[in-house]
Amino acid sequence: MTDQQAALQKSELYRQLVSAFKVAAGLSILFGFIHLASIVSSGFTSIRLADALLNISVGVAAFVCYRLLVQGRLLVIPVCVAAVAISLVYGFAVGRGFNVVTTAVGVALVGALFMLRQRGEVQ
Repeated sequence: MTDQQAALQKSELYRQLVSAFKVAAGLSILFGFIHLASIVSSGFTSIRLADALLNISVGVAAFVCYRLLVQGRLLVIPVCVAAVAISLVYGFAVGRGFNVVTTAVGVALVGALFMLRQRGEVQ
């Protein structure tokens, strides 16, 4: 059975998380490249470069989460936690402080992933 066939037999929560990780990956990578383009057009700053690299990194992590979730692998949980933690640490490192939205979304995603684990949809 292919990954797509297996995904069709999963719950609605599972399908929504797969879509959320896919969209988050695409948008985050796109925003990262937009940041890179703004560096070229309006001048280099280390914060802009760091923002771009963070966005691309989080996008890659979201894509990895998407692939792990489609494969039903439990490794999706620590990868998701790591991506959220890196984003939060970055916010503190550049002086932006605590990001409530990132924390709330991260807690919701990890909670949903644990629900999938309890249901046996990720192992």
